[in-house]
Amino acid sequence: MTSPPPDAPTAITCKLPHKVLTLSGGAAVVSSKVEPTEHTSEINFTSCTKRHVYGVDHIYAVRVQLGATYRVTLTPGEGYDVSVYVFTDCDQAAKSCVAGADDNFGAVAESTTFRAIKPVYFIAVDSLYPAGYILSSGSYTLSLRRLAAPTNDACSKATQLTLKAGKAEASGDTALAADDVSLGAAGCTGYSSPGPDVFYSVALDGGKEYAVTLSPGPSFDSMLYTFAGCGTAQATCAGGYDNLGTGEAETIRIKPKVSATYTIAVDSFDAEASGAFKLLVRETRPPINDTCASATTLSLPVDAAIVTGDTSFAGHSVALPATGCTGAQTRGPDAFHAVKLTAGKHYLINLVPGPGYNAALYLINGCGGACAAGADAALLGLSEQISFTPPATGTYVIGVGSRYPVSDPLGSGKYTLIVQQWMPLPHDTCHAPKKLSWSKGVAAASGDTFVATNQVSFSSAKGCSATRGAGPDLFYSVDLTAGKSYRVTVTPKLKVDLAAYVFTSCGAEDLRRRGRRRRRGRRRDIAGQAGDLRPPRHRR
Repeated sequence: MTSPPPDAPTAITCKLPHKVLTLSGGAAVVSSKVEPTEHTSEINFTSCTKRHVYGVDHIYAVRVQLGATYRVTLTPGEGYDVSVYVFTDCDQAAKSCVAGADDNFGAVAESTTFRAIKPVYFIAVDSLYPAGYILSSGSYTLSLRRLAAPTNDACSKATQLTLKAGKAEASGDTALAADDVSLGAAGCTGYSSPGPDVFYSVALDGGKEYAVTLSPGPSFDSMLYTFAGCGTAQATCAGGYDNLGTGEAETIRIKPKVSATYTIAVDSFDAEASGAFKLLVRETRPPINDTCASATTLSLPVDAAIVTGDTSFAGHSVALPATGCTGAQTRGPDAFHAVKLTAGKHYLINLVPGPGYNAALYLINGCGGACAAGADAALLGLSEQISFTPPATGTYVIGVGSRYPVSDPLGSGKYTLIVQQWMPLPHDTCHAPKKLSWSKGVAAASGDTFVATNQVSFSSAKGCSATRGAGPDLFYSVDLTAGKSYRVTVTPKLKVDLAAYVFTSCGAEDLRRRGRRRRRGRRRDIAGQAGDLRPPRHRR
């Protein structure tokens, strides 16, 4: 049987409610919205997205060109977690599903490709979440684009990039590419590269510094590396990175000793992984406070000194050991600030990292001096805090670094540094709690842990608040009557992640009894009987 030509008026038959997409120049785009009040879910099955789909589905039909390859991209609006899949038979969507994607959590785009072997295909906008659930509805944009085979599918056919005003940009798609260069697991990314790859070449000047950033499309688990010669990629690899996960950007930094032409490869750890991407090559300059010797000087006003910075293109100069004052090795780019501190006074140093930056904070007694204090919470984007009382007046150096190496995007980024003098609160220690007084059956107080320090931590996350309690803490005591029941309520004024617990003795390492952790400003209660605790009857 002869297949109809691409533009043949093939009838679209589908019993399900659907709309027709019309391709123009090989592409089509449509925007719409799944309303919270919609409850029509025509298709429910474990789809070729490798997940269940229970949500309200919008179905589109499209006539395509036989033999062509198409990319489908579904971009959701805020608060909508989408799935997208492609099938050929409305009556048997599950069996005829040929491609799909649900690789990301939350309002993140999904993308997939398919090769047309039939004249008509159906595309479903769907969700893992049933109607009425959070993340189950919202606006979206669906795009369909016919792909062309890349001209830079081989290293020998690399597309030439030319830096203008210090940068060069390109975009592409590896969907129809083959695997031309395969790095071994011992290659400069630390992973093998059997995926389809495309190539670019660029001339770089010796002595200058450059950053190459690959921004993959949704559902594309990409890999980035650069080398000096097509036949010697493994041996001449000058830098590479493979950020685990789909849609995650990769950045490598290059500092050629002599002027040379480098080849840049966009590849993948997965032989089946492909996707659209954007590539940026730019000349970079390190910040002026890139070394301890060039630390910028902070002046402490009456309230606080606030300064912003960026370690994105900084070098690595101070390596604290894993047993050092931050509790972890510092291997990432670092920047430095010098500040004069007075003996006997108390100071708080807060570091607020930007999104995607896992920072470390430390204080050293001059360049080459010992580390006086440090903090590294080991959580992405979490603020770090040091409280410090100088034993002697002098100039100290504040270091902003990371446990992640220069090659890891998590190891650098923008930050805000706040240095201020403070007076310790009297109830900042367990042994000097603030006494609560009863009035009409209520004992209440307000406070602020911002200028508090950490005095009590549990040995594990199995403490009574189900957390280690490693943050700044304040303490209160209250007289309770045995046999009566009490409820303790703590309400944060801001979106902070707090923990609350009740105990009877400051001396016990495990301060057990009752506790509750509260996330992002939510009010939580602790309930119990005073008789549970035995004398003494002072709960703190």
